[in-house]
Amino acid sequence: MGDAGGALLEFLGDGRGNMTAAGNVAALGSVASIASGDFNRDGKLDLVISDFRSNSAAILLGAGDGSFRLTWSFELPRRGSEFRIATADFNNDGIADLVITSEDESNYEVMLGNGNGTFAYAPELSHLRDPYSYCPS
Repeated sequence: MGDAGGALLEFLGDGRGNMTAAGNVAALGSVASIASGDFNRDGKLDLVISDFRSNSAAILLGAGDGSFRLTWSFELPRRGSEFRIATADFNNDGIADLVITSEDESNYEVMLGNGNGTFAYAPELSHLRDPYSYCPS
């Protein structure tokens, strides 16, 4: 769970439907969106968090014991928008990829996973419209 103040809190399940606070995983500028996947193919859950205040996304690799370490971050497409991030395998290579969306539902950006916890932009799979363009209908 994250909040606008930037705290990323972890809650652990007890197997009976109850959750217990496990502490603060990380402190960022803000937490707008959280997605999980195995980004470095080690079988452990990793996280990606979009941070509105810094206009970036942070990759936290999981240690498998409930702890995470910040390993990499990248700039989001443009300032002033709150971005949401989701994970899936968009190019069917068995590696988790990212899709980044904003309030403008027609725009999205795909980043392909490299298998080591980093990602590369994939313009051929993305759809971004220049926010300063205008086409009369």
